[in-house]
Amino acid sequence: MLRSSIVERPIKKTYKEWWNSPIETIGGYRINSNDKVITNGCYVKQFYSRLYNLIKTNGYEIKDEKTLKNEVATFIYNLSDDDI
Repeated sequence: MLRSSIVERPIKKTYKEWWNSPIETIGGYRINSNDKVITNGCYVKQFYSRLYNLIKTNGYEIKDEKTLKNEVATFIYNLSDDDI
């Protein structure tokens, strides 16, 4: 019998699949105050909105908002874990 000690990393969802998928926690899907399931895309939008307001409130200027949005979304996607 051949034994293998190779550990394979699970296949990561594509960005689009990830964006539209619900946020899963150990206790189930994350829901908002209206009992609606929160997707990763909704979370990124809310996170960016809070970040944007924080930046503006503290008197900073965003020179390229589109790039910042992309960087924030990509950063969260790369840190996310598809398998709990």
